[in-house]
Amino acid sequence: MLREVPRWLKIAVVAMVVLSWVPLVLIMRARNATTTKPRIHVVPDMDNQPRFKAQMTNPLFVDGRADRPPVEGTVARGSLLEDVVATGRRGDGWVETIPVEVTRALVERGRDRFGIYCAPCHGLAGYGDGP
Repeated sequence: MLREVPRWLKIAVVAMVVLSWVPLVLIMRARNATTTKPRIHVVPDMDNQPRFKAQMTNPLFVDGRADRPPVEGTVARGSLLEDVVATGRRGDGWVETIPVEVTRALVERGRDRFGIYCAPCHGLAGYGDGP
């Protein structure tokens, strides 16, 4: 008693299935394509900034270099007491105690610095919901 499915309906279903793959193919192509054009950036956040690559020229400076020489007196990262206080690590292990005396003035200065340098992006609670 079952009637056979019409041929045009079979063709229409197959065509719809194949057409449903088109957006996926276009997305895969866009993700793997190499081009000199910048990608479309709906939310222009901090991850897409103009910058100079290594060894490029920069007309802003007299010597024309984008790479700037190290500032005199620069100390390598990780070799200062401040780095140990900020990260809690020394060498390849964790420090057991903070190597500075924790005073009310130190905590208030930390709160002040956080409010100036961190809170604008990370929010006052540190959740990344700043203005």
